[in-house]
Amino acid sequence: MTPKEFERAGIQLFGPKDWKAGMSRVLSRHPSMIWRYATGESPIPDWVPIVLESFRVGWSMPRRRTK
Repeated sequence: MTPKEFERAGIQLFGPKDWKAGMSRVLSRHPSMIWRYATGESPIPDWVPIVLESFRVGWSMPRRRTK
């Protein structure tokens, strides 16, 4: 995952204003690490796209009603 793809995924999941905070929560990383991933200062770990895709799929699934 490139820094640009990382940013795009964050914006798609959390919106343009709060995407870094959302990514920080979902990935359990300090906000400064999210900034480093987004700028390319630190490499994005291989597991990040997997976690983001799992979150995206789970987030968009309709919830079943319980009786």
